[in-house]
Amino acid sequence: MLDRATWELPPIFATLSQIAGLPQAEMEKTWNVGVGMVAAVDAASLTESLEVLNGLGITSWAAGTVRRSREARASLVNNYRTH
Repeated sequence: MLDRATWELPPIFATLSQIAGLPQAEMEKTWNVGVGMVAAVDAASLTESLEVLNGLGITSWAAGTVRRSREARASLVNNYRTH
């Protein structure tokens, strides 16, 4: 489960969505919406992983949790953070 409230949607994606006429769900399938890459780490390793990655200059944050699901894709919850 990815929690949209853990990051801000970069303005370029809202602009692209408007130009392309894509609804939010389709936009999220088409573009990475500012996330880039996702790494799944054990909850016990989260703090250390974030410290290492951020220490290397790689912007990192806990974006969600892994849960058992019958669906073959990630679910997205909440809305993006705003300024």
